[in-house]
Amino acid sequence: MNTLYRFFIRNQPRRLALILFLFIHLQKSFSQEKTHSFFEYRPEKANRWEILSFDSEQHIITYSYAKHPEGYVLRIIGSKNVNGKAALIVAIPKIEKEYFLYLNNTYEQLTFECADGSYKKTFTLGYEGPVNGIGTYCEQCANEPTEAYELFLTFFQD
Repeated sequence: MNTLYRFFIRNQPRRLALILFLFIHLQKSFSQEKTHSFFEYRPEKANRWEILSFDSEQHIITYSYAKHPEGYVLRIIGSKNVNGKAALIVAIPKIEKEYFLYLNNTYEQLTFECADGSYKKTFTLGYEGPVNGIGTYCEQCANEPTEAYELFLTFFQD
């Protein structure tokens, strides 16, 4: 009985520290890592959509659009500073042009721009989950801007 008393009463600060330590580490281990995100360009009243999908597990960026929905896997060439922002340099297969991908300051939009200036569009962070209570929530999808930013940064770590 004396041992229990010492552990629970006399060592209360240590016990509290242990509980906090376990709580923090268990929370991290049970939270799902965000490995997928997408940004979309959908003009109003037009059947012309474009999507950039990011998969950090396979380290793949896919560009798809209405006429080519299966998409192209972009080749990551490197990175550089574009308009004061960290940008990925990518290439579309069979097209000998460099493109830049960079996020805006709030991480809610991504710019996809050709190095020669012939193409530039702003894509908005997509949401993967239930709409009006219909559908399922995607645990591994980065639906929040900060999550999408952290996932985007993993593509710079080559």
